[in-house]
Amino acid sequence: MIGEEKLWYDKYTLRVPMIPTFISMEQAKKIWITGKSINFLRVVCKDRTMLQINKTPASSESLFQQQRSTEFQDMIISIYNETTHYLRSILDDKYQMMDHFKAIKRYLLLGQGDFIKYLMDLMENELNKAANQVFYHNLQSLMDAAIRVTNAQYENEDIIKRLDLRLMYVSPSELGWDVCCLDYKFDGPLRTIFTEENSLRYMRIFNHLWRVKRMEYTTCGVWKQLMKSSRQFASIPEISDMTHVCFTMSNEMTKFVQSVNYYIMFEVLECSWSDLLNKLMEAKDLEQILEAHDDSLLKILTRLHLDGHETSQELAKQLRCIFDLILNFGSIIQRLIQSVENELIARKPYQQQQYYGTYTKNVEPVRR
Repeated sequence: MIGEEKLWYDKYTLRVPMIPTFISMEQAKKIWITGKSINFLRVVCKDRTMLQINKTPASSESLFQQQRSTEFQDMIISIYNETTHYLRSILDDKYQMMDHFKAIKRYLLLGQGDFIKYLMDLMENELNKAANQVFYHNLQSLMDAAIRVTNAQYENEDIIKRLDLRLMYVSPSELGWDVCCLDYKFDGPLRTIFTEENSLRYMRIFNHLWRVKRMEYTTCGVWKQLMKSSRQFASIPEISDMTHVCFTMSNEMTKFVQSVNYYIMFEVLECSWSDLLNKLMEAKDLEQILEAHDDSLLKILTRLHLDGHETSQELAKQLRCIFDLILNFGSIIQRLIQSVENELIARKPYQQQQYYGTYTKNVEPVRR
């Protein structure tokens, strides 16, 4: 039994050796797609509207006289155009196909910047926990809060209901950052376009974008910490060379992450989205819509080095190593700042004695 989401792909196939010689391949494909479209409308869309074809049926003789008459060709094109146009109108008007494509870009491809930034702010403490200590209901409540206070609150209610979270496979070494993933639920005819395979592709893309955003979030946080503690660093001249190196490294890491983020958001996602949008607007039938969508996803995966090729795997491995170094650097900076604060507290009694020009033997040395 073929499920509705697989009906378009698996129910009917074009058997090329059995195509009559008096029917061209182009004609056969149009007949095939027309039949699939009618079946899709009836079975998946539950639409049994009888289309009014404004074309006189071709005579049987026209099948064998196509070099002298275009009657048969015109009939095929007319029925194809009427059927596919009606199916496209159902997908656009009743099922809001283009709205869902745009929602995917805003949320799964991180285009809604204010929502993503606020979501990270709210989830930071939860996502810093070990993955097995992160719970769906806690993250869901935080995501709902992010929706209420950002521009996401103005979204169509149907889109907000479809936006969800997914916690992926948990290994002992993973954090919440590694397993949390935004998800978008589809039903009805939309599942034919946004298949389970495509959902997994979107998940891979989201995980990569989320990791880059986390690096951007981390480097900005490290820079803010360093700037906030700069006066404390200046109070300990002995570490001036080390803190200078820390500032330099933080600046270089920030520039690197910004460059990666720019490449992803503009040279990959925006270009791919623009191409996809143009192809979707020009698509005449569902087959062309599906091909445009699949091609766009594969191009994004390739340009993000997530296509599984050997070169891509090596580049992805190097990028992960750099990201791990950034996270380790952030942890080191936190320990450095804490150590500086402890050192200043330890020096304070002696600095006070120097200020007042006194020294008492009763003052016990501070244990460090």
